[in-house]
Amino acid sequence: RIVDDALQICGGAGALAEATVSREELLGLFAAFRQRRATEAAGATATPSEFLDALRSGQDARIREMLPWQLERGMTATFGEFERLLKSEAPADRAAYAGVATALGMLGTQRSLGLLTSLLSDERVAVRLSAVKARGRVRGQATGALIAALDDTHFTVYLEATHLLGQLGDPKAVPRLADKLANPGIGGLALQQKAAQALGSIGALGPNGASVTALMEATHAPHDVLVRASARALGQLKYGADASALTEAISALKRLASDHPAISVRLEAIRSLVAISSMQSAELGAFVRKALRSERDWQVRETLVRALGRLWGTSAATALTEIAEDVSEDLGVRVAAIQTVIELGVASELAWSV
Repeated sequence: RIVDDALQICGGAGALAEATVSREELLGLFAAFRQRRATEAAGATATPSEFLDALRSGQDARIREMLPWQLERGMTATFGEFERLLKSEAPADRAAYAGVATALGMLGTQRSLGLLTSLLSDERVAVRLSAVKARGRVRGQATGALIAALDDTHFTVYLEATHLLGQLGDPKAVPRLADKLANPGIGGLALQQKAAQALGSIGALGPNGASVTALMEATHAPHDVLVRASARALGQLKYGADASALTEAISALKRLASDHPAISVRLEAIRSLVAISSMQSAELGAFVRKALRSERDWQVRETLVRALGRLWGTSAATALTEIAEDVSEDLGVRVAAIQTVIELGVASELAWSV
């Protein structure tokens, strides 16, 4: 019933066909409308001034509440109102620009794209930021606009664009994100960290392994937060048949896991090593065993113990048993060793006193 009402309000099935939002998002948009309609007098509606006030507020909740009432006038009338506002130079109308961008994103139609494009060049940061967020909500054709927004002059806009590109997961964004990771300009460390996270979320290697190259370089950065983000992203990439890229990533992660002074970085590197190792490896198992002999932090040792079981399989049982029986070892590390042996399915063959 809600979908039927939505179709009538928006102008029929053609409007739904044009929309790029999901069925669930459409239901959510009209659920509040139906609830309010049921509790108010029959025929009650919001006035145009109330809708404008909601747009000027820029508040998502108010706009979401008022938008269905505006849509009762039809999709064409609603877009006509948006176009009127965006052509107006009156201060009261210009104050609604950010709210218009938010509403366009909620509608999520291809028809929204042209209007949002004009808002992306507005001189006001709040308007550009709202437009970037809205473009991220409109499926299809969003990548190009968000890539362009990476060159915005204000940090809130280009950081949001970077985050949304990661969420969209479009491999076409990889070259520009890799470039921003290597050459952030005014974005500095904050943009580099977001770019590394976005590359990991997308997971694609990109042309000529652009993701791996940029992330590998970032693992040498002097900032722990960037190195950690890059280590995690290396563990999220999909290497497929690219054995060379996988080997390079493993080499970088081994270096971080054994040599980096920051505990958080070593932990992330170990987790990523486990994540990208699709099969058990005696070479990686031997590396973890060596790392255990030199590592002193209990958190890292516990993570290494669990990694040993994942990377070396049942071959690690003896080493894990020795750790479990070592009364001088940290209790959490010993428990991790016992749990790992049990998970390997060889606990019945071993006995220890703990």
